[in-house]
Amino acid sequence: MADSEGGYEAQGIYPDYNGIWRNAVRLNNSSKGTADCVSHWEDRESVYRFIKSDEIQDNERIMWIMECLDIKPDDRVLDIGAGPGTVSLEIAKVCSHLTAVEPSGVMAEVFEERAAAQGISNYDLVRKRWEDIVPGEDLEGKYDLVISSFSLGMEDLKDSLVKMSSVCCGSLHIFNHAGPLPWEHMRCALWKRLHGKEYVPVPKADLIMSVLYQLEIYPDLTCRKFVSDNYFGGLDELISFYANKLKITDDSGRKMIAGYLKDIAEYKDGRYIIKETGIKAHLSWDCSG
Repeated sequence: MADSEGGYEAQGIYPDYNGIWRNAVRLNNSSKGTADCVSHWEDRESVYRFIKSDEIQDNERIMWIMECLDIKPDDRVLDIGAGPGTVSLEIAKVCSHLTAVEPSGVMAEVFEERAAAQGISNYDLVRKRWEDIVPGEDLEGKYDLVISSFSLGMEDLKDSLVKMSSVCCGSLHIFNHAGPLPWEHMRCALWKRLHGKEYVPVPKADLIMSVLYQLEIYPDLTCRKFVSDNYFGGLDELISFYANKLKITDDSGRKMIAGYLKDIAEYKDGRYIIKETGIKAHLSWDCSG
């Protein structure tokens, strides 16, 4: 890895991409009115909406991630930002042991409930932020696979990536958005009218690549386009789903969202259909050397 005192960054050839990432994360959280990504998951209803969003898309994202990982039965796997276990529990069904890191108390509770319901017990759950994890104390040994799936909400990405590499003896996998999230166009169009300030999108995979390059890590990169038709049984269900994405509960806000959705939704056979498109990235590299 590059020494930050003597690398390209110090010579002034490239910007401090870690600083750009930090600022982008702060601006995104500030525009949403949240302190960090953990505080977003403060109730069980939000967590189950998150689970439902994968179910609406026939779990295509989860299947893609599992295909990319190619987990072996004797692998020890570390999943950073495991959430309610949408990916982690599928991993646990294949690997010998899973360590899941999840700082949100509500997410962790749902994770354990879903694991119990599926009869999964070959895991440890560490309820800490990745920034606060101490290898050797919170984590035991090194892992064959280390994974972060759409969970890089930490401000200091550089230190987080270095720590991930330090506990990996096999391959490290980062999954993140390469292009706008499906609902970001809606947020950018309506956020100021709804909340009085501009919405700042989350930082994407291009910045992750830049931070990695300044660490002299050159990952393999693949991208996949996801296109889904999301079906809703009625107008109220449609509005409620996207009102949650825009953090709206009042009637005036719902009316504004309804006006936007009516322009983009298709109505067919008694159901509303929203077509969503997104590009997701898989960055991976070998840590065995």
